Amino acid sequence: MLRLFQFEPKYGLPNVSPFCMKVETFLRMAKIQYAMQIVKNPRTTPKGKAPYINDDGTVVADSAFIVDYLTEKYHVTLDRDLTGLQRGIATMTTGALEERLYFVLVYSRWVEAKNWEQIKQLWFSGLPPVVRSVVPGIVRKGVIKTLNLQGIGRHSRDEIYALGIKDLKGLVQVLGDQKYLLGAEPTSVDAVVFAFVANILKVPLSSPLFDYVADQHELVSYCQRMGKKYFPEYAVFQS
Repeated sequence: MLRLFQFEPKYGLPNVSPFCMKVETFLRMAKIQYAMQIVKNPRTTPKGKAPYINDDGTVVADSAFIVDYLTEKYHVTLDRDLTGLQRGIATMTTGALEERLYFVLVYSRWVEAKNWEQIKQLWFSGLPPVVRSVVPGIVRKGVIKTLNLQGIGRHSRDEIYALGIKDLKGLVQVLGDQKYLLGAEPTSVDAVVFAFVANILKVPLSSPLFDYVADQHELVSYCQRMGKKYFPEYAVFQS
C-alpha cells in the first residue's frame, strides 16, 4: 500500500502544513488507498521536508511532484473535463498560493509574537527542558532568514498581509457562487485551495489573513463543503 509520510495532525485538522494537507486531500479525492506515517524530524526525509510518499518502493517528495506522479500512475481523471483556460487558472492559482500566500502564512505563525508563543508550544513542548530553551529560537531565526531570502520578510507587516489578502481576494473572485473553484465538480486545484483556506480559517491563530477569510462567506462555505466531503471524521468541518 502507498505510504504517505507527513507531520502529525494538530489543532483538530488533518494537517497544519498546507502541502501535507494538499496531498492527503488529493489522495482522498482520487480514492487512492494509503497508510499514513508521521514525520517527526524533517531532516530524515528525502528533501528535508514533508510530505513524501513511498509507493511500493518508489519514493516521491514534494507535493507538486507527488500529485503529478499519482495522476499518471493511478490514471486520476479529476481534471479530465477542464478547458485550457481552466487549466491555466488552476496553474496560476496554485502558484499564487504555494509561492506567495504560503510565506505570508508562515510569517503569521512564526514571526508574529502572539502567535509564535502558541507555535512554540505546539511544536517544541515535547523536547527536554534544556533543549527546549534553545532550539525553538534557533529554528525561528532560520525561518525568519528564509522569509528574508524569499523576499516576503523584507516588507513591512502591513505590506506582507496586503500581498496575502490580494491572493485571497483572487480566490473569492474566481470561486464566486460556484461549489468548487472551477465549477460544479471538484478538481485537483481544490486540494490546494482547501488546504490553504482550512489552514487559515481552522487554526486558532489570529491574523489579518484569518480576519479576511472568516468574513468571506464563499470561502467559509467552501471550506466546510470540502471538509465534510473528504474529511467527514474531523469535527472541525461539521459545524
